[in-house]
Amino acid sequence: RPYRDGLQDLIHTVAPSIDTSFSPLFATQAAPEAHDLVVVISANKGLCGAFHVNILKYLLKHIDLKRTEFVTVGSKGAAQITRFDRDLVADFSIGNPSTQVSAVFDLVLERFLSKKYASVKLLYTQYLSTSRSEVRLETLLPAAPPVTERAASSSETIVEPDARTLVDALIRSYVE
Repeated sequence: RPYRDGLQDLIHTVAPSIDTSFSPLFATQAAPEAHDLVVVISANKGLCGAFHVNILKYLLKHIDLKRTEFVTVGSKGAAQITRFDRDLVADFSIGNPSTQVSAVFDLVLERFLSKKYASVKLLYTQYLSTSRSEVRLETLLPAAPPVTERAASSSETIVEPDARTLVDALIRSYVE
């Protein structure tokens, strides 16, 4: 988390210099008939009913299942997707999920850059307290350039190397 926060601060520092042409990760490049990709993060074990049920409810209520393909991390999410006979692109349920983050990111990035998907989203349950959790859906790609108060001000931060060189690498790290 400190790494992500530091990276976010760095992105906001160069935000006034960001042009969306600096990185292909800012633009929706897909054809109009392209589907969305949702990465569903769930658990591999049971006995946490609301955790999985809330993800399923959110999927059914907020996501167009006919225009969406899925990548799952966690066997319970994979079981829910296959139960509804939806397109499961990849399942990263076997092994330690923390070691498979790069493989998930590489798959998602390659498919997005090849214009197969219009957007890539992450669906997960965020732990808030022992009695409360909340399902979140975050858009990973296309990345939105940060809009900050600093971006609206007239002062500019000088960054070396230049913003064009930094932006694509920063956005890739942030998405991963």
